Amino acid sequence: MVEPRTLKLADGTTTDGISGEMLKHIHAARMWELEKDKSKFCPACRILGPMRAEQNPNVTQLGRGQEIEATRRALQDCVLCDVHGFLVQRPTIHRQSTVEFGWAVGLRGEVHRDIHQHARHIVGERPGSEGQPPAQQGVEAPSEEKRPEAAPPPVQMLYSRPTRSGVYALVSVFQPWRIGLNTINYEYLEGLDRQSRYQLALQAYRTMFLRTDGAMTSTRLPHLEAFEGTIVVSQANFPVPVVSPLKEGYREEIEALAKASGEGFECIRFDDLVSFVNALQGFEDGKPYELKMSEQTEG
Repeated sequence: MVEPRTLKLADGTTTDGISGEMLKHIHAARMWELEKDKSKFCPACRILGPMRAEQNPNVTQLGRGQEIEATRRALQDCVLCDVHGFLVQRPTIHRQSTVEFGWAVGLRGEVHRDIHQHARHIVGERPGSEGQPPAQQGVEAPSEEKRPEAAPPPVQMLYSRPTRSGVYALVSVFQPWRIGLNTINYEYLEGLDRQSRYQLALQAYRTMFLRTDGAMTSTRLPHLEAFEGTIVVSQANFPVPVVSPLKEGYREEIEALAKASGEGFECIRFDDLVSFVNALQGFEDGKPYELKMSEQTEG
């Protein structure tokens, strides 16, 4: 069960969706949880603050004309700022995230909704029962010495909560080649452990699906029954194709595109959570691609 938002697709179909912002937040939180050494985060990211490099004094003490150095410090000081990006007003610098998520969208005709009514109670009490304030027998005019007290909150409160169950399509892109890359002068930071940051991001992908998370999970923790898809891996300076799982036969189309590109993409199918986790673990020993300026392609 999940509690997402209502979306309308281009063909007029009404379905559910979980925002990419929520999914990205979950991935960032997993990175924070998995990293034992919190000194690898900037002051804001140590408490999962949204400002990130904007609250890093090593960055904000610099001014106009020092954007390269400010970006270098932001990347050097924080794993999350490097992987998930940031925006700083002064000096004016920004970094695009190396991790991207689209909306998780319910498949057409495969989402079911319901409304449930709940009530809040105090055990053994109800309005008018023993233990409640007695009703006033008279009315006194308020004075400067005596003011009417605020009415106590109601013991019972009714509210409705929607629930959904269905099959959801998700797309995500991870670009480890940009880890540690200062995109102002397009130079990698010297001495930075790009490998450990790459591994941490992969582990966060793995754990966010091992135990699904989100809003109101204290009473609406999702039930994951099935998990399937395709991982496309690029070993060169060429972007991988992305096809929405909303489309029938999306896996066959991804594999056909990968073959037609002639770029040597590796397509790995997974039909359950176990094979997905095993595939990600197999990538952790690899090294993130390093961009060579002489090898860049236009566009």
